[in-house]
Amino acid sequence: MEEVEAIRRCQNGETEAFGLLVKTYGAAAFRSAYLFVGNREYAEELKKGNCLSLAGLLVTGCGSPFRKLSESEVNAEMKSEARR
Repeated sequence: MEEVEAIRRCQNGETEAFGLLVKTYGAAAFRSAYLFVGNREYAEELKKGNCLSLAGLLVTGCGSPFRKLSESEVNAEMKSEARR
């Protein structure tokens, strides 16, 4: 699937398309975060936070990719990820 098509599908609420984007770019996002912070656990948290920010951006069409996540959003995602 092309990136542009995946983004359009995400904007239409298709979670599978978002999952494909995360699978495609998640490892690179983690590596970048790890090189920046030098800690695996914190790098994973940064990757997850950035994925949540991206999801918000795609759904809302917000002009800024730097959406501030609430503490409850981060905690909910961390708990969800821990259960997987």
